[in-house]
Amino acid sequence: MKPLSTTPPPADRRTNGAPCRILLSNFETAVPFGVSDREIVEAVRRHGMGDGFCGWFCHMHGAMDLPEPLNGETLLAAFWPNNPYYERRAAQRGVTVEEYVRERFDQIRRLHERMGDRFLWCLGWETFTSSSWSLPDGAPPRFGRPEEGFAFYREWLTTSAHIRHWHNSTKFGQDRFNRRPGVIEELARRGLSPSDFNLLAGDFYASRAHSAFQAVPGLAGFWWECGITATALPVGIPFVRGAARQYGKLWVADVSPFSYPHPLHEDRFYEDLGEWGAFEQRNGQRCRLNFPKYTRDMVRLAGYTPEMLLRCWLAAYMAGCDILFQEASSLSHFVKADGGLRVTPVGRAAGDLAAFHRRVAGRGEPFTPVTLLLDQYHGIEPHGAPAPWSYMPLTP
Repeated sequence: MKPLSTTPPPADRRTNGAPCRILLSNFETAVPFGVSDREIVEAVRRHGMGDGFCGWFCHMHGAMDLPEPLNGETLLAAFWPNNPYYERRAAQRGVTVEEYVRERFDQIRRLHERMGDRFLWCLGWETFTSSSWSLPDGAPPRFGRPEEGFAFYREWLTTSAHIRHWHNSTKFGQDRFNRRPGVIEELARRGLSPSDFNLLAGDFYASRAHSAFQAVPGLAGFWWECGITATALPVGIPFVRGAARQYGKLWVADVSPFSYPHPLHEDRFYEDLGEWGAFEQRNGQRCRLNFPKYTRDMVRLAGYTPEMLLRCWLAAYMAGCDILFQEASSLSHFVKADGGLRVTPVGRAAGDLAAFHRRVAGRGEPFTPVTLLLDQYHGIEPHGAPAPWSYMPLTP
């Protein structure tokens, strides 16, 4: 493989001490039955919980859509043409999958042209995690050298090969064998490039940030789903922040609140949550996601405490992330009661963070006096991957 350049591109995406943008995530479908996406948007604005919204097109039921942004608000959309969910979403809108994908792509172009830097687009994250890599025949890859692992990652990221992630997945079974292109392929087909948008790539694994920026130089930033049970934020932050600084990119902290074991409470407490309350696995069984879940009387049934979540949010915030949100925050921040939305204890903690964010004139730039240099093909992950690039034998 031709050696990669070690000279980073100009730092044109962020500046030292840049302000963070706090978003509400998954508002469009991660809401209890009986609650509309418009109610969630209005409640977020009324309670001053952040600077905009993160929406995932794959989770938008029926006619749900991104909110109309107010002055200064940021929108972050997650979209990739070969998402297995789009068969269901297209059927709900009475269009073909091809029409649905085309409509969403055109919407992204319009929003980018209209909003500029306040609109960001993520091409995926979970689909790229190396723990789900496979060859076309379903067998796991094997790498003899680190360069081979990076080459496989670059192909997985930039082609539709990553659809194989869903072949082995235990959730979200619709259209998992579709042959639609990935984002990078779709852009090339249209005569466009990643640098024409504020495009993000992501992963569960923090160490992949460097590799993503090497594989697709035109990216604007990296979306890190930092699961609280997957790796401690202080362990992963140096990888993501270091890559963002080296390449002059943005970094996104998607604090994932899902925890284990799964809740032991009766199903009736989760009947209002639809797909996010329980999803069907390939074996026909149903699995519940365990996030902060409250009753109408504000009894916490499951998930992390507000104090634990606030600690995680602050860790990412003070580490210098450019975008911060908690995944499925509309589920944990609000409960419908007495004809309206009530703010949960987790929602109040989110409001406290947003108030602190508005009150602080500038959080400054984190001071990191120690630098660790790694081989650019290292493929090492601080947690979750048993070996470099997940499939390379460990050697002394």
